[in-house]
Amino acid sequence: MLWLLLLAVGVDATSTGTTVYGASTLCFTLVRPGDQAKLLAQQFFEGIGIFACDNHMIFSSAPAEELFQPKQWGIKRWPNNGPLVYLVPGWQAEPDVNTMQKVWQQVSEIGLYKEYSWTLKMEPEVAFLTSTIHDVLTSHCSDRDCKAIFLANSASKIFSQVQALTRRAVEQLGNHADVCQDKVADDSPDAYLQDCLMLSGAKAVKEDKLLADFSHATVATVCNSSTGGFYPFAEWGQYMSCLGQAGYSVIPDSPNNLAKVSWTRDVLLKGGYLRPTIFCWALVQHAGQEPKLMEWQRERGLGIFACDGWMVVSNASAREVLEGQAWHTDIVVVHEQTMVSKTFISKGGKLLPVIPNAGVFALAWQAVFTKGDFRKYDWTIKLDVDVAVVPERLREVLHARCGPSGCGKKMLQTFGGDLQGPVEAFSKEAAASFAAGFTSCTSVAGWNKQPESQWLSSCASTLGIAAERAPRLLSGYHEEVPRPCDTVHGLFHPFPQVDGMKQCLKQSGYYYIHAPATSTRTSITTRTTTTSSTITRTSSTATTSTMTYTIAKVAPDSIFNFERRSFQKQLPVWVITAENEHRGIPFAIGLATSLLLLFCIPIVGFFRTTPPAPVPGGTVLPRVAPEEIEDPLLRGP
Repeated sequence: MLWLLLLAVGVDATSTGTTVYGASTLCFTLVRPGDQAKLLAQQFFEGIGIFACDNHMIFSSAPAEELFQPKQWGIKRWPNNGPLVYLVPGWQAEPDVNTMQKVWQQVSEIGLYKEYSWTLKMEPEVAFLTSTIHDVLTSHCSDRDCKAIFLANSASKIFSQVQALTRRAVEQLGNHADVCQDKVADDSPDAYLQDCLMLSGAKAVKEDKLLADFSHATVATVCNSSTGGFYPFAEWGQYMSCLGQAGYSVIPDSPNNLAKVSWTRDVLLKGGYLRPTIFCWALVQHAGQEPKLMEWQRERGLGIFACDGWMVVSNASAREVLEGQAWHTDIVVVHEQTMVSKTFISKGGKLLPVIPNAGVFALAWQAVFTKGDFRKYDWTIKLDVDVAVVPERLREVLHARCGPSGCGKKMLQTFGGDLQGPVEAFSKEAAASFAAGFTSCTSVAGWNKQPESQWLSSCASTLGIAAERAPRLLSGYHEEVPRPCDTVHGLFHPFPQVDGMKQCLKQSGYYYIHAPATSTRTSITTRTTTTSSTITRTSSTATTSTMTYTIAKVAPDSIFNFERRSFQKQLPVWVITAENEHRGIPFAIGLATSLLLLFCIPIVGFFRTTPPAPVPGGTVLPRVAPEEIEDPLLRGP
């Protein structure tokens, strides 16, 4: 039965990786200074558009420092490092054939496309959700050896605003670049590209759902959840409104919510979880709001407890921190003060608040390294308690940072190339390197007077750990820039209150199904005892006993199905077991037990309908049936 479930969700259980994520994407765009650059900057800050693809590239006639002017545009919290831009000299107005030749030549020479199934050239004014466009592409080519094809409209013409080419098509395009220049007439950039693709042997495949072009629409435009992209949306408000219609964020508790999706860890590969595997840990204070928030997460399998492996570090015992959840939660206790007072430093003539907590978190990292469980997993992630986690979307972000040969020695940064304290993600190789070089990172003068993220970033650089941007990793600043959690990112911060985190998870497209209520069952048993001796006559005694016992919950207060839109069929509760591997209950055993109960019920019923046996002496005792109850294994959410 486990193999049937694996097949149902499209997992290749014989490989070290998995095809469950489908097509991967490299997206690039050409941008002009001015309004177009401003629109792209807003997308960058939000971590959407081309920045939500597995990787991205930006081409322009101006360098990044001239192209993006966040202060003039009023964009808050612009990161230290803006978007990376590849220069294409020689064009000022609309890109012509010559410009597009140079761009595709750079794409081919830089070679990033080789790591992804599809390469998409996108106009900045195209609004799209990566999850939807991902599904459109996956339906044509989901493996790493797809044919040389490109997507076209109903007239078999390549789309102008969104050009989607498979990896092999881009490769053949690069190999035939010289031939194209000799044999293809100088026409429009789109016609030139299509002619070159056809000349190189790539084939056009019709796909109307790739793009909805509203340029000449005479009625109100509506962005739906089944089309990949929508054009044109040059104004930020209109752009976000379109994304909202397409499911960018979710209206909590809406009965007609197309984006209501969820997850489960119960779909296993042969010998392990879906790749990449994730180990998460958190440092929790014994006072304030953190214990209450962590206890709520522990009860529901949320936060760090949604990862494949987890660890809690604190300066207090589990009983002090988690109370009701302490009995099945181990906490590694650090016998040091974990609260650090805020101080100020002078920078650029201004006093800036700083929390010098590097020393505290160094102790926590040391505890993680000493225990050593992190070595079993592909990624090690430190999370603050107030980070809302969407587990399988987080896994998908990490998967995009790994190639066929592994994930490499890397640390992930946010959309702006910064390391944010609430989320610190290290690949297995990077975490091992950090553990080996930990002493060198704590021997530099003044290291413990820095903020944790600053110390960790410097330490990683010293140890040769590469930093890689992952725009979809974290959506931050929800306190300073109020906005809903979305269906794009894997993590959201900060949500220090239970109600706020619950709302965020619902807005992100996740929800928890309440488990069946704990039930009581009463069983009345009648037992007849017969005694005899040489002195007394044979006698019979009937004894009736009543037993009442509690049926435990089958699942915790949150049960999630797998996220992918292709697998949105909600499984019944009895398929999704409670934190199976974490509590030592393998999924296969739980499922087999459930099926055994289904088969046993009719058999038990048959025997219970047989006539009662007569008792010696001719008296027939009545048979009392146990109280009818609902079996929680078969009860829906």
